[in-house]
Amino acid sequence: MRILLYAIFTNEYTKLIKPWLETTAKNFYPNNTDVLVITDNPSFVTSPNVMVREVDSKTNRTDELYTKFLHNLNILEEFKDKYDFFAHIQSNCFSPKIVD
Repeated sequence: MRILLYAIFTNEYTKLIKPWLETTAKNFYPNNTDVLVITDNPSFVTSPNVMVREVDSKTNRTDELYTKFLHNLNILEEFKDKYDFFAHIQSNCFSPKIVD
C-alpha cells in the first residue's frame, strides 16, 4: 500500500514548514509513504525528499477557505493513481515541541 502524507501551509503557517518536516514528516519518509507540502511559499520546502505543489492563497481572500479546499482537491487529483491512501495532517494544529 502506498500512502501520501500531505499538509497545507499558507499565509502565516509557512513558518511551521521547517519544524513540521523535521519532526512529523521525517517519520514518514521510509517505506511506502511520501510527503507532499501544499503551500503558497514553495521556497520554504528545502528537503529533497518532499514533493511540493504551489497554491495561491493570497487571492480571493473573502472565499479563502473554499479556494484552499478546491486547490487541495485539484492537486491531489494529480496523485490519485499513484497512492492507495491519503493522510492529511493539518498544519495549523501542529505545534513543535519546545526543548530547553
